[in-house]
Amino acid sequence: MSLSKDKLLGFLFQFTVITLPVDSFPWPISFVYRPLTILPLVLTLLFFQSSKLFVKPKQIIIFCLLIVLSLVNSYLIGSYSGFIKFSIEVLLIIFFIHSINIFLIHIDREKVLTLLRKSINITLTVFAIIGSIQLFARFFNPNGVFDVLMSIFTHRFDLSRIQFLSGEPSMGIRMVIFFVSLQVLVNKEFSIDLVKITLFFLILLSGSTFGLVFTFIYLLLLIFIRKNFLITLVKKYFFRAVILILLISSTFPFLYGLLPVYAQNKMNILGDVISNVSFNNLLSIASLDGSFFLRVFNPIIGFRVFYENFLLGVGGENFQYYYIKYITEFYSFALNYPSVMDVKNNLSSITPKSLVARLLAEFGVIGLFLMLSFLKRMFHLRNIYSAPLIAYILALALNYDSYIYLPLIFSYLILNHLNETRNPSSKTQNILITN
Repeated sequence: MSLSKDKLLGFLFQFTVITLPVDSFPWPISFVYRPLTILPLVLTLLFFQSSKLFVKPKQIIIFCLLIVLSLVNSYLIGSYSGFIKFSIEVLLIIFFIHSINIFLIHIDREKVLTLLRKSINITLTVFAIIGSIQLFARFFNPNGVFDVLMSIFTHRFDLSRIQFLSGEPSMGIRMVIFFVSLQVLVNKEFSIDLVKITLFFLILLSGSTFGLVFTFIYLLLLIFIRKNFLITLVKKYFFRAVILILLISSTFPFLYGLLPVYAQNKMNILGDVISNVSFNNLLSIASLDGSFFLRVFNPIIGFRVFYENFLLGVGGENFQYYYIKYITEFYSFALNYPSVMDVKNNLSSITPKSLVARLLAEFGVIGLFLMLSFLKRMFHLRNIYSAPLIAYILALALNYDSYIYLPLIFSYLILNHLNETRNPSSKTQNILITN
């Protein structure tokens, strides 16, 4: 490749990383998740035209198997809309893997690290600036100027919440944690600076209960995966951590007051759950809060679907065809919620809200095998600097369920690339060549 092409490929790689947080660009499509990153990836394909498909043969075989399972299940159901949607998602996944691997295969590894460092620093700074503007806009928003500004890259903007560059606060928090985790992997260290302190307080003030739940799950998984990482951080930043804890404790009433009433109510619900963890308590809260019901009980329904369809599952994107049956039988009160009623009346899309539950429900024993293989691979890579990104991936698998979520695909490919031990000259092995 010529020098100019190298520079262009490097620019497109940075463009891809920097646009990853923009997950709700207002294109005229109905999906909530609309990643702006598709633009630089398409440009990469146009720029780097090749007869090779940079996806491993075993991955293609797995995708084909999942499509066949979906086709069989759709035939049994008598509707092919789920099969069509899942097939499109598979094509998107292959497109994502192929495009990202173009960067990782054709850019020198040290240059990949350099480009990642620059992109991450830029993005974290943008997070801090945009999040601060969104917090400030709660108290000062002349003529709705901030509504217009923030809505450029989000499908909805609510002044009572901090959502960074995402369509909703919980997704914005996931993005912040993703980039911090990626920075640790790339820099092989964790540093505390003004930007990270700002982001920490913005997450606390985001108004997203489920964003905080995701953060809690992430930290628990990080401790489980590599407790030495947190011990090292505590030793290195002990006095700063103590000062930060004292600062939060002393200003908690003020910080709590900055949260919108909606978020305060959610925090009270979360406190009730933590103080009295029982299925009956969860059920009573779910009967009053539709969002809580979807986040907590949809995964449970997913596991029920898996239990009754263990062998073949129900097929990709076919969960919705079985959902109302379990709602009617076990959680009839949820029929009062608009999102559930929409599934019943219009068969709108609904998911288990957990990638683990979704893979098991939609692909049965094959999904179980894929999940176990995935976990084995993750724990094989768990060195101290990979631990934060692995914890992020696992937290996503438990708390989010999109098959085409680009940060998840990007995280997995980057982890494998940076942990690769074989000779770089052989890195183009195991690549499927197509015409």
